[in-house]
Amino acid sequence: MSDKLYDIIILGAGPAGVATAYEAELLGLKNILILEKTDTNCNTIRNFYENGKPIDRDWGGFEVDLLGNIDFKFVKEHKIELFDEILNKSTNIEIKYNSEVYLVEKKDDIFEVESKTGSYNSKNVVISIGRMAKPKKPDYKLPRKLGKIINFDLSKVSGKEKILVVGGGDSASEYATSLSKNNEVTIAYRRKKFTRPNPINQKKLEEKFESGDLKYKLGLDIKEIIDENGLIKIIYSDDSTGIYERMIFALGGTTPIDFISNCGIDIDAKLQPIFDNNNETNVKNLFVVGDIVFQNGGSISMAFNQGYSVAKYITNT
Repeated sequence: MSDKLYDIIILGAGPAGVATAYEAELLGLKNILILEKTDTNCNTIRNFYENGKPIDRDWGGFEVDLLGNIDFKFVKEHKIELFDEILNKSTNIEIKYNSEVYLVEKKDDIFEVESKTGSYNSKNVVISIGRMAKPKKPDYKLPRKLGKIINFDLSKVSGKEKILVVGGGDSASEYATSLSKNNEVTIAYRRKKFTRPNPINQKKLEEKFESGDLKYKLGLDIKEIIDENGLIKIIYSDDSTGIYERMIFALGGTTPIDFISNCGIDIDAKLQPIFDNNNETNVKNLFVVGDIVFQNGGSISMAFNQGYSVAKYITNT
């Protein structure tokens, strides 16, 4: 773990993340770190916006008045140049690419941030990660009658149930270890061992397996799903079977709400992070900005404003 104590760590180098860092620097913060999971800033704009694409300042029929100090440029290439210039010229903003964050945990008023490139400490953390694609579904048929108990996130889980989690990545491991506290859980993965989860999740899985709190079916495919009197009957590729009250797929492409929840942030009935007028969550000095807080979509200008407001709040200016 780095001995350095940052004033602020920002998760994500998209428009909201870069804006937060830039405004915080202008307001006097010296130790700023951005952790970005891809190899470049503003990855979504670079890879999914067409060249020459105009970027609207206003959104949803409403004019957005910019509050901060970032000049709004309207074309994709100009926007990328602006972000590159901000990060290249700054002497107080440190950015680490290919640095996906696994966990944010608060201990004695200091946040410990665990990432692919190391562990870091900070007084404040701003989560500025985007929304991901819709959950991936399996190729095999899912019985319609079991639709209410075959899920792709944790929103429908209630009470103690016998649950099968399907998948081999971080989402699957987090689902399984979390649910195993109050449910009888089995995790099924087509490979013989887990290699995709990050080190923290790998360790949790191993501990759960060793204690017997979590069961597993490894190296097997699911051959068929059958409605067994309202329960889920699974036939595996070795012809073994299992009966479950709920099945949860975690095959990738999920929203980041599980990461948000694991950070200790309260979520509402619509699976949105709960935050106040300063974008601060129930965890003091832990903030959410950008796409993740826009339930029905938002704009870059609104993300800029959120970054500016958070920076002002943190610096008490």
